Amino acid sequence: MSHKTVTVQRGSVDYLDVEIDSLAPTSFISAASLVGSTVRLAIVATGATPTWRDADWVGTPTTEGLARTDAVVTWSAANFAGVVYNIYAEITSGSEVHIEPAGTIKIREF
Repeated sequence: MSHKTVTVQRGSVDYLDVEIDSLAPTSFISAASLVGSTVRLAIVATGATPTWRDADWVGTPTTEGLARTDAVVTWSAANFAGVVYNIYAEITSGSEVHIEPAGTIKIREF
């Protein structure tokens, strides 16, 4: 997967979009294709336990796809006190569940 850094403005309310690509059979044992898989996303501070957010594919994924949270994310200080967070993707295909780092979010202060 690519590991991109995205910057958002503190106080924004947006969907989180994450590009998932370069999925190889060696990293997701029996499914090089994302077709038929489900996805969830987590925004995680370093050392914290992930809280998974429901997400869906935008369009039909192939060996890559765009995942988007089902609900908007409010980038407030109350929800995200820090400035840098890791993004993880959880991809489920059949009985397999694959979790992989998918990028970094930086929250820009005013």
